[in-house]
Amino acid sequence: MSVVIAVLAVLIAVGTAGLWLLNRDTEAPRAEAPGASSAETLDDYLVDGQDGPAAEDVAPDDGLPPGLGYTGYFDNENAVCDGFDTWVYAGEGGGAAVVVCVSDVDDTLYMRGDFTTGVARGDVAMDDEVDVVDGIYTVGVDGGIVEFFGTELWFTDGDGADPLAQFDDFWYDDTVWGP
Repeated sequence: MSVVIAVLAVLIAVGTAGLWLLNRDTEAPRAEAPGASSAETLDDYLVDGQDGPAAEDVAPDDGLPPGLGYTGYFDNENAVCDGFDTWVYAGEGGGAAVVVCVSDVDDTLYMRGDFTTGVARGDVAMDDEVDVVDGIYTVGVDGGIVEFFGTELWFTDGDGADPLAQFDDFWYDDTVWGP
C-alpha cells in the first residue's frame, strides 16, 4: 500500500512539474500603458522597478536623432518629461537640450531644459502665443522668462534679453497636444 502511495505522489509531482514547464512559456495578457500603441505595454515602461521609459522601447524610428525618445533625451535627465508625459518640442545642440512637454494630468505644457547656464524648469504661459509647429512658447522661470522662437531660445529678465540657446533644428509633435 505504501508503494502505491509513493508511486502516486511521484506521478502527481511529475505531472505538476510538467504542467508548470508547459505553461511558463506562454505569455500572460499584459495591460497597455496609457496612450501607448498596441505594441507598447505597461511592462515596456517599467525599468528596474521604477516608472520610466525603457529606452529601447520608446525610441521612435521616424527621423529623430539618436538619443531622443517620446519622453525626451535619454542621456540628459534634465531634458526629460515627467512620468508618462511626452514632448511636443525638442531641441539639442551647443551644450543645451530642452523639451516642452504636455502633461497627461491636465493637458498643460511645461519645459524641462539643461542649458550651459544651468537647469531650467517652468510652465508654459498658456495665455501667451503657443504654436507647436513653429516652436513658439513663453515659459516662466525664476527671475525671468524663456522665449522660444523655433530654433532660438532667449532669456529675458529685468536687464534685457540674452540668447540662451541656438539649435540647428528642432523637432515637434503636433499630434499629442492642440490649443
